[in-house]
Formats: sequence, C-alpha cells, structure tokens
Amino acid sequence: MDEQTYERRGLFDGLRVPFDPNMLLLATGCVIATHLFAWLIGQLTGDEAVLERIGAWVFSLGQREVGLKPVTWILAGLVGLGLWSFFSAAINRIAAMKIAREETIPIRDAARFAARKFLPVLFSVGFVAIIFAFFYLVTNATIFGWLARVPLLDVLVVGLLFPLVLLFTFFVVFSVALGLFGFNLASSAIATESSDTWDGITRAWNYILERPWHTILVLGLTSAFLVLVLFFGGLLLDWSVGSLSAGWWGAGRGTVLVAVDGEDMVNMSDEIRRAARFPGPDEIKGMSDEKVKLLYKTEYRIAVPAKGSFIEGYVRGQYRWKEVPYTPSREEMEAFREAKVENLVAGFGLNVASLIPWHWKLTAWLVWLWHWLVTYFIAGYMLQYFFGANTLLYFLLRREVEGEDYSEIVLEEEELEEAGWEIKEPAAPSGEEQGAAVGSALAEPAAAASAGERAGAGGGNSSSPAEGGEQAPAGAEETGGEQSRAG
Repeated sequence: MDEQTYERRGLFDGLRVPFDPNMLLLATGCVIATHLFAWLIGQLTGDEAVLERIGAWVFSLGQREVGLKPVTWILAGLVGLGLWSFFSAAINRIAAMKIAREETIPIRDAARFAARKFLPVLFSVGFVAIIFAFFYLVTNATIFGWLARVPLLDVLVVGLLFPLVLLFTFFVVFSVALGLFGFNLASSAIATESSDTWDGITRAWNYILERPWHTILVLGLTSAFLVLVLFFGGLLLDWSVGSLSAGWWGAGRGTVLVAVDGEDMVNMSDEIRRAARFPGPDEIKGMSDEKVKLLYKTEYRIAVPAKGSFIEGYVRGQYRWKEVPYTPSREEMEAFREAKVENLVAGFGLNVASLIPWHWKLTAWLVWLWHWLVTYFIAGYMLQYFFGANTLLYFLLRREVEGEDYSEIVLEEEELEEAGWEIKEPAAPSGEEQGAAVGSALAEPAAAASAGERAGAGGGNSSSPAEGGEQAPAGAEETGGEQSRAG
C-alpha cells in the first residue's frame, strides 16, 4: 500500500469490524468442525446431544446439570481448546492484515500461520489454567485443606493465616477475570505481533488494566450486536420455513387424513395395524372368505401431518426419512369426532413414515440442507465478527496505551516469501535525473570556493575546505532479521 488514510473516531471505532470472505469461511469451517467433533465424542462416549447439552450448561452459567460423563467433558474441552487455538489465530491474522494494511491473505497462508502459532495461542489459555490449578487446588485445597483436618493446626495455621487463603483466592479470581476478558485478546496480540505466549498475555492483560472501561464497553456492545444477529437470524430461519404453510393457499398446516383400504392395510407396519385394530395375518387366516372380503373393502383414515407441517417438523429434527412420529392436536381430534369420521387411525407418536410420499421427503430434506447451511453461515458470521472485534479492540487499546499506529503489524519473512509480497524500494532515478544530480554536485563545491574567495577578499581571512570529507549516501537501509514491522 502506498498511502493509508484512517478516520478513527475514538472508542466506538472498535465496532467497525472488517469483513472478509476468508474469515467467514474459516469461521464457518470452525462451526462445522465443532459440530462434527461433538457428534464423534457422543459416539465414543455414548452421550447424546453433546453440543446442545454443553450449550445449555454454558448459558445457565454452570447451574444446570446436564448429565454428561467426565470423559465427555475432558474430550470436549480438549477438542474445543484445540479448535479455538487454531481458528482464532487464523481468523485474527486475516483481521489484523485487513485493519493494518487493508489487504487479505489466502486461507492457506492463514492456516500456515495458525499452525506456527498454535502452541503459543494454546498456552495463553493454559497459563490461566495453571494459575487456577496452583492457587486453588494446590495451595488452598491441598495445603490449607489438609492442615484444616489436623487438630490444633486448624486454629494455628488455617484460622490465623486465613488471609493467605484470601490472597491466593484473589489471585485465582483476578487471573480468571483477566483470562475471560483477554483470552481472545491474547490471541489477537499474537496474531498481530507474530509473538509468543508471554508477549500476548502481557500485552492483553496490560491493555485491559490500563483501559478497563474501554474493554468492557467494546466487548459489551459487541455482545449486544451478536445478540441482535442471533435474534434476527433466528427469525430468518423460522420465517423462511414457516412461510411455506402460511394461509390456506400454502403447503398446508395441521393434519390431513390418508385413506387406506383393508387390502393395503395388510402391508402397513405393525404399529399402524395395532392402532387401527386391524387383525394380524394369523387372525385373517382363521376368518371366513366373506369377512375377509368385507375387511379388505373397509376404508381406514390415517392422520398424518400436512405437507407444510411435515417440512417444518423435518427441518426442526422432529421427523426423519423413516421416522415420522405424529400426534394430532386435541382440537383436531375433537373436530374429527364431531364430523363422525369412521375408522379414524391416530395415536400418540404414531410412526406414519410409510404414508408420506417420497417427493415430500425429498423436498423436506433439501429444505433441511439449505436451512442448516444458512445456520452454519450465521454462526460463522457471529464467530468471525467476535474474533474481528477483539482484534480491532487490540489495535485500539495498543494505540491508546502505546501510541502505535493502526497500520503497525509484524510480517514474518517466511510469510512474505510464501505470499509473494515484496517491500518496495525507492525507484532508481532516470539518466537525465542522474546527470542533473552530478552537475549539481560538481557545481556546489565551485560555488562554495568562489564564495570563500569573495569572503577572503572582503575580510582578509582565508579558509580551506576540509580534506578527505566524504559523506555516506543518504537513505541507507538496514536489511536482515526474520520479521519486519510494516506500517
């Protein structure tokens, strides 16, 4: 970039998060990978709906019991930490390049950078975990907790020295608070400065302590924006499916009755035949021919969901290709009784998948596919916005605390070579410019000598030029080093 112009407007500039398609694709990939790994963990441990139950636990601030096995928690924590370390480094690097240089980098280069910085970002969270484990589990629980079990020592040590327990607990709470506010800010620092774990943590924590209200306000407004995106994104997903069955002219909502004669009822599932009180094969063999003919001519009406309701239920996960457990509403059942519908077949959760046409199922599956793709992209947008907002917050805090410009970013030599970037050198002067420069250089000593002679003649004093005085060429540049700070 030759020139950059920034119109920064203080604190609220932290919400002007740059958007980049590569950030969105990486964030969407992170969401899909999280969903996939959660499913795999559930298959390995036997726990169902792992991601949904962990989400319920998080939103309840740990107050809700979700009933997951300890091994599920361990695997989910390790996988989640690994995914966050990799994708946060990659997305934050792209965001830093967009902010500093108004350029983007390919996903491949961002992934390579994230692979190189995977351990530093991972250890930035591990550092907080080590502080928590040492002071909470080692000093408080192990040392003071064990001494509290010994008679007399509980009074002499634990009772009198309890202020030490308070001090150690303060360290725990302090580190957890800084870790929560700065866990991704440290990743942004590492992605921007291409530094290590300690540099990322110290920068993030120092900036938070120097400008706590800046941090709280920007993160609060970012969270409020994400809540709005989640709300309106939910409306988009709900209304897009619900609008298919709006009005009597739509795909239909509620219950429809499918007519099935007795001859076709023989091929129905055992569950449907039992709900219809249709005799089994052995009972039919013992019946007379007249009764069998009458049975086969009997028409049954089975309650199934309307097409719009079926599509909506399929998208929401209530129905599957071979499982359509359907229960008519109480109002519908009363209406059927008032209409005196004969041979009505309806039950609580009756699987009527065999009565749903194949084109209904295919339509519902395609709608379900598009619905989930949009869901992943909305979640990906929220994730990339969160990472981008934290990176821009880092630039804002760095400017406020250290006075560094927004265009400052560290570029690695390997990164420059892989991306094909070049540092522009000053353009060489043309032949005419070189001739003019040489003539000017020769004319300057002659003019200086004549001026000296005139001064000597006028004042009776003479001066001689300094001997051997050579000047180094201006604009000498330093090269070397593995990193370059671009600005």
